[in-house]
Amino acid sequence: MGKYDNILQLHDTTELKRNEVGDLLADAGDNWQTLGACREEPAGAGATVNVEGGKTLSYSSDIFCPITCSDVGENTTVRVLDTKGKVLVTGMVLRFKRYRHYVKIWV
Repeated sequence: MGKYDNILQLHDTTELKRNEVGDLLADAGDNWQTLGACREEPAGAGATVNVEGGKTLSYSSDIFCPITCSDVGENTTVRVLDTKGKVLVTGMVLRFKRYRHYVKIWV
């Protein structure tokens, strides 16, 4: 097993589905785009992160990615899969930070 044994996916909302009269469907479907390898670690109880403007956000998981990971915007829905395709976590990105040797995403 390596350093990044999970798969990070981004929910793609660009392909919205419409019915036969052109109305947007409530269920956008499973439009998930794979961004690459990652490692998900559940956060401990009371996990918080301070962000700009003095705000404090509570989060449930840390997601670590290689430095080559594409930028992921806040409020984007992501999920992490294990090697067998089981969903480990799904959530909204609360913060994205690029460090010298890795990327960290809080959800």
